[in-house]
Amino acid sequence: KVHDLAIIFCCVNEENDDFPAMITITNDLLKLWKTDVDTIHKLAQINIARLLPVEVYPLNNGILDICGMGFDYHTLIKKLSPTYMYIFTNKHCKHGFGVIFYPDLLQDFSKRFGSFYILPSSEDEAIFITESAEFSIPDLKGLIRSINNNFTTEAEFLSNSIYYYDAETGKLDAFLTPAIFD
Repeated sequence: KVHDLAIIFCCVNEENDDFPAMITITNDLLKLWKTDVDTIHKLAQINIARLLPVEVYPLNNGILDICGMGFDYHTLIKKLSPTYMYIFTNKHCKHGFGVIFYPDLLQDFSKRFGSFYILPSSEDEAIFITESAEFSIPDLKGLIRSINNNFTTEAEFLSNSIYYYDAETGKLDAFLTPAIFD
């Protein structure tokens, strides 16, 4: 568990480049494999970026909605402007919110842009908004409410919380809780 989210682990079948098959790793599978969550977590940290690389879509002139047309994160990070919002996902644009848990991704982004907010726009992507973009708290509340009410299906919904990554401490916190939206 991370705040009001839960990380799940999956086996990824790499044979299908269009979108690999994924099987959720359950407690029953852990018992069958005679392993534990910590071991699976370590393996995920090693393999996830290779199997499902990060893609970034800058939101400076509207949303780029064509999956696969994003930019490789490591190439683009040096070229991004700090005044824009970015969609982070994986190369298949499925289950892409999980990229926020990739090793060093949040830290790397904060080294370039400082502290930033993360909006869970769906299970498929995360929106990163730099502090320098100067969004007010009411703006962020309205944005996540609009996204979740108008663009996110019930199956894709993750949270109404807004997360904040503090560049100085390296901590991810739930900046706003779901109760604020009631």
